[in-house]
Amino acid sequence: MEERVGLGADVYVVKDPGAANCILLHEALNSGLILYSDERGREMLVKAVNMCYDFFITRKKLRYTETVMRDYSPF
Repeated sequence: MEERVGLGADVYVVKDPGAANCILLHEALNSGLILYSDERGREMLVKAVNMCYDFFITRKKLRYTETVMRDYSPF
């Protein structure tokens, strides 16, 4: 992959859009270059993005980060 695109690459293969790591996908969309091999790959990417969008909306509605930080106690 690195030779073909001429850039350093971290390869993360997603076979099931429902199993995509939303945090990693968000980071890749914000600062990376996402490659897919064919039309099916593009469709899977779109499904993963939509599922992760729902994931982040739910996290925000539930105030997930605030709750975790409030409840965290190192002792």
